Amino acid sequence: MRILAMLGIVGLGEAQFNLGAMYAGGYGTPRDYKRAISWYEKAAAQEVAQAQLNLGVLYEKGEGVPKDYARALFWFRKAAAQDFAAAQSTLGEMYDEGKGVPRDYVQARSWYEKGAAQGHVGAQNNLGVRDNLIWA
Repeated sequence: MRILAMLGIVGLGEAQFNLGAMYAGGYGTPRDYKRAISWYEKAAAQEVAQAQLNLGVLYEKGEGVPKDYARALFWFRKAAAQDFAAAQSTLGEMYDEGKGVPRDYVQARSWYEKGAAQGHVGAQNNLGVRDNLIWA
């Protein structure tokens, strides 16, 4: 973890992301959401899409921060703008469930399709389920 921390301190975005993930998950260190968020924010500022997504998830679930769908959406949109399929699928879920936005099946479908086109299994599943049950 020392080498990873040194790489994070010098500004390597992927190292910053990995440090955030270690602190968020308690991998090799006690779980510490404050540190996780700090490292994720550093990586997110460098456009590391996975860090942006993970920040969004923390805000969506209220883990280490107050639950805040607006902040979650902000980070999900930043990651999705980089064509990050997992973020596109997650945005689809936010619109599908009306979390922080009015429920909008057209937007949900659009985001699911973007993620599914990149092979994201969750987006493909959500699209298929909704095609058969809701949008049919």
